[in-house]
Order: sequence, then structure tokens, then C-alpha cells
Amino acid sequence: MKHVFGTIELDTRAASTEGIPCTLSTETPVTRGGYAEILSHEAGAINLGRAERGLPLLAFHQQETPVGRVDGIRLDEVARKLRGFLRFGSSAEAQQIQADVLGGILTDLSVGYQITESHQDGDTLIATSWEPFECSIVSVPADPQAGINRSINIVGANTMQTQTEIKELCIRHGFPELERSLIGGSLEAARNAILEKLAERSESFITRPGFPMHTDEESNAVAVNTLASRMGCRVNGEIDTRASVVDFAVRSMQQAGMRVTSSMNRQQIIERSLTTSNFPTILGNAIGRVLFDGYNLTPAVLKAVARQVMLPDFRARTVARLGAAPDLIQVNEAGEYHYGGLSESSAAYALATYGRIITLSRQALVNDDLSAFGDLIRKFGESGARREADSMAAVLLANPAVDGVAMFDATKGSLLTGAPSTLAATGLANAVMKLRMQKEKDGGFIAAEPGALVVPAALEVAAKQLTATINATKTGDVNPLGNGLKVIVEPRLDDVSATAWYLVANGSTSLEYAYLEGQAGVYTETRDGWGVDGTEIKARLDFATGFVAPTGWIKSAGV
Repeated sequence: MKHVFGTIELDTRAASTEGIPCTLSTETPVTRGGYAEILSHEAGAINLGRAERGLPLLAFHQQETPVGRVDGIRLDEVARKLRGFLRFGSSAEAQQIQADVLGGILTDLSVGYQITESHQDGDTLIATSWEPFECSIVSVPADPQAGINRSINIVGANTMQTQTEIKELCIRHGFPELERSLIGGSLEAARNAILEKLAERSESFITRPGFPMHTDEESNAVAVNTLASRMGCRVNGEIDTRASVVDFAVRSMQQAGMRVTSSMNRQQIIERSLTTSNFPTILGNAIGRVLFDGYNLTPAVLKAVARQVMLPDFRARTVARLGAAPDLIQVNEAGEYHYGGLSESSAAYALATYGRIITLSRQALVNDDLSAFGDLIRKFGESGARREADSMAAVLLANPAVDGVAMFDATKGSLLTGAPSTLAATGLANAVMKLRMQKEKDGGFIAAEPGALVVPAALEVAAKQLTATINATKTGDVNPLGNGLKVIVEPRLDDVSATAWYLVANGSTSLEYAYLEGQAGVYTETRDGWGVDGTEIKARLDFATGFVAPTGWIKSAGV
């Protein structure tokens, strides 16, 4: 409830019959913390339902002990004023105040009212529908020159400063619609109302009609799902479409035993939750999910013909390979068994770390604006997958040395050149023969079965035609070697050669790709920003790839 001020109009003749005339309100603008308020005095603007029966007359807003009534309240449409008559009671206090009024000592009134409808015109709020509730005699108005004003001391009602603070609280916490219902109340009552609203909002995703009660772990899962979904990630599981980032921050603080008060604004809640609760973990899990969504969107195609391993540290991985077991030798009756040995060879590669730090700004968290950040995180995931693909293609194109000889070398039968290497039926037959003729270091056959063709984009159609299943009408159309071969297209190969292609044995373990133990793929670490205003997310990839055996692959240079 708000208050305006009018004046007591002394008229001894009127005072002896109807009461003491007074002006309760006019259309003079009232400044209320950044805007001006005007009470309309047009016909129909003032609800006089209560006033027709008379309003209680108070002394200095002491509601417990009224000193009289204000009767005969009417609208003076010509003067644009609300007028009435003061009638005092018979108590000693009432009679004393009446004497001070008649003596000209007390001359100001404060009228409490409630606005029900209004509209904004620039910096001016015009109340087009309002209702008076009570009237009080006051001694010290804030501005004695104004026909409408506020008392410096208003007990149980808003001062100008109080109303300004209530308005700021409502806007700060995202409840601007609450201001109207809080008019006339105390600042403490407003804080309690806002705190209840915050509690309702933060709990809404935990106790939702149609959903069971959630444990802390379950509610955290809902928070992760919802935040990841807000960042554009496809999620399986329950989400809350109504909860904001601040709501999840509030819930995290409550789980940590912290009390969130109405005096805390959105910025303070976000900042405090990042350092005193599990909110960074929730946020980091959501970011990680978005990152992996982008990472898994375009995986490195060469993984299909490689073996994944996990390494315990960053030291070079040395792979010791045992050759084929020595042939069994016939043992004659009472003959002696001979000892056999195993030949060894080795190859090595080591993990490398790739990463970048990105920042989720405090403004984005406070404003609940995560979509653009989600796009950035997804691109980082795609970047991680691209880094793996680049590394694996680079190793293949580099033709590294294994056992001291290039992986693809004509002298050891792993490289075809010239016309016999063209990707066609004859070229495929030549490559298959070379693959089947490969031997271990000690001379034993490896018994390789053709499994996949790795081709540049320029040869994709030719490779798929060669491996397609057709209903042949004559023997010459049959291509038994192509059936069952998987085609893997790596466009990075085109940068070096549009004609070279590879035949890979089924189940080959010659090419490896490795991650640090427990951290396969791109992963994230989150912390509250120190050098920046926000949350820092470190995206990191520990990855390596390399050939560890010289067999299982054939390269055909093509023509």
C-alpha cells in the first residue's frame, strides 16, 4: 500500500456541521525512485467502494488506535481532487489532535491507497485505477510544498526508498510481476516473498507433478541433462524446461547446506555457487557431454582398421613382437626334444597432449544464455576428432620405418606400383596375393584375410563398385575378392595422391591409436575463472598413433 498527502482545509462553519474539510489527493506527480507517479482523478479512476462508508482516521499511522473517520469522500472533477471531511472521536487523544488541527498545528494528511491498473508513459507511471484505504494525520511530510507527498515516518507502509529497494529486488531476482503485489508491505515482507519464489523455482524441477521425488544424485542428473540440452546436446533422460541456470546454482548451494537469501542477486548466486558447491561439477559434466557429442559426430575413419590401447603414462610405447613359434620337429622313438627360440622386433611411439582453454562468461550464466557457448564447445569436440583423424592419416602417409624398413616397401612385398596397382579387379587381385604372401620375421606366413579397402575420396566410387554384390550373368563378371570388403574413405589421402589405396587384413593390429588411461577421447576440466570473469573450461586430448608391425597392410600406388 502506498501513501499520498493532502491538506486539511479549515472552515469553522463546515467544522461545526459536516466536519473539517480536507483534500486527500490530487494529480500532482510523486517521485518514486527513478520514475514519477500520477494518480488519475478522472471519473471512474478512483474506486470509492470503501470510501463511501468512510475511511479510518489515524494519528501518525498508528493503526491500533484510530482517532476518527473521514466521511463524505467525493471526487471534485473540476479541481481534480479527492475531498472529504474529518470527524474526530471522543477519546482524550482524539480531542487533543482535533485541537491541534483546529489550531493550525497539524495540517498534513497521508492517505494509503492501492493501484490496480496503470500504464507507463516514458518515465511516468499513470495510475488509471486505484483505491484509498485509510487516512492518517502526520506532522512532518517529506515535501510540505507538494499537494501529494509521503511522510518521513510511515509505520507499516512503504517509504520512497523502501519501494525503490523492493522494485530493485523484484527485477534483480527475475520477478518483476511481484512488485505490484508487494506495494504497501515492508521490505522484510518483500524479501520473504521473493525468497519463497526462489525456493519454489529451485525446487520445481525436483518435485514436479507427475514426477517422483528426486534424491540429490537424481536432481543433479536432471541438472546435467537440462544444461546439456540448453547447449544443444541430444540427451536421454529427464530434463526441466522451466529451471534456469540460477535455479540449478541455488539447488547446488542448498545441497551444500547453504541458505540462499533474497538479498542475493543472480550474479552473487552464480559466483558463490562456483566456489562453494558442486555446481562446477554439474556444469563441467554438461559441458563434457556437449563436447563428446561434437567429438563423436565425425570420428577418425582409420580407427576402423586400427587397434585402441590405453597407456599409463607419456613414456614412449615400445612394442616387442614375438615371431611365429618355431616349427615342430619330428621326434624319433627315444629321441631328444630340441629347444626352439622366438625372434623379437620392436616399434615405438609416445602420447602427445593437445588442448585449449575456453571461458564461459559470468554474464552468460547469469543471463541463462548457453546456446552460443554450446555451439563453441561442440566445435571443440569436432576439433578433437579432427586432430585424431589428421594424426592417423599423417602416420599412414608418412610411411614410417618399422623394424628399420619403411612400412610400405617393394623389396618386402608391401608396395605395388605401376599398372598392376590400379584399383580394379586385377589390381585388387595383386594386392590380395601380396597380403597373403606376407610372413613373420622368422619366415612363417601370417595367414592374413583381406578385410578393408582404404581409399581417397577420388576412388570412393571405384572402390564401392568393386566391392558391390551383383548378380553376374557370366564368369567374367564375378569378382569374388571384392565381396565382403569394407570401404573406408579418407579424404586426407587425396592431398598426397588421388590414386593410391590400401588393402588391410581383417583384424589387423599393426596400426594403433592410444589414449592416456582413464581418459579416452577429449575430456574437460572446469574451474572458477581467476584471470577472467567467468568459468574456465580446459579441453584436453592425450593421443598418439603409430604402426607397431610391418604386416597386415598393402599399399597400391595406382596409376
